[in-house]
Amino acid sequence: MIIILSCFLLSLGNPVSTETAQEIFNKMLSRYHQANSIKGSITFNQTGKFSGGSATTTTITNIHAKKPNFVYFEQIRKSREPLVFKAICDGKQLAYSAPPEWAQGDPRKRYLYEPAPPTLDGILNVFPTLLLDRSLPVALALYNPYEIKLITSRLTDLSIHDEPELDGKKVWRLSAKMSLLERASPEVSIPVFFYISKNYELLGVAWEETVMFQEKVQVTNQWIVKLELNAKVDEGLFKVP
Repeated sequence: MIIILSCFLLSLGNPVSTETAQEIFNKMLSRYHQANSIKGSITFNQTGKFSGGSATTTTITNIHAKKPNFVYFEQIRKSREPLVFKAICDGKQLAYSAPPEWAQGDPRKRYLYEPAPPTLDGILNVFPTLLLDRSLPVALALYNPYEIKLITSRLTDLSIHDEPELDGKKVWRLSAKMSLLERASPEVSIPVFFYISKNYELLGVAWEETVMFQEKVQVTNQWIVKLELNAKVDEGLFKVP
């Protein structure tokens, strides 16, 4: 986390890549689309700074997935009262966490069940509004075209910002403007940064925005992505409860 944040503060010269930012971004999307399996974690840190101090909420996504439709997916939001969302697909049936209010007093209602979608990319279609972290890294992990388009259609002015080092390796840092509306709108947008490895894997996403509660709050959103593509997954996790 500290390394990624430090990259925001340092500009390491002009980009030297011969590829355009759009080509790099598209190759990154293609790598996740073509992967036969994926495992790892996504850590989402959201920090709000206000006159009285600051507060951070962390949501961790853990995933093991294998084509055509085997999934273990877990999101945990760390707070005073931790929230947990799970989805498990054994290739025939999909179980996912019911809204918390449904399960109160009746543990048999902890999960909802549906026939398994035939492919991985259809699984997020079942429960997008229940996710604790609905973001581009999560959409890539299960490669859901709708969720990816929902986010990327809000981006304009994609460019190579620089090529800093992350964990001792050169990466691309792409910058873009992200509309605060549901469509591309440069007039109402904020800067967003994508960290992509030279193997076209997403390593991080970050942006800052100002929101109004009882006062103006400066919010930093940061995703640290540690996903392995075409990795050996734990098939013992694909057991529907």
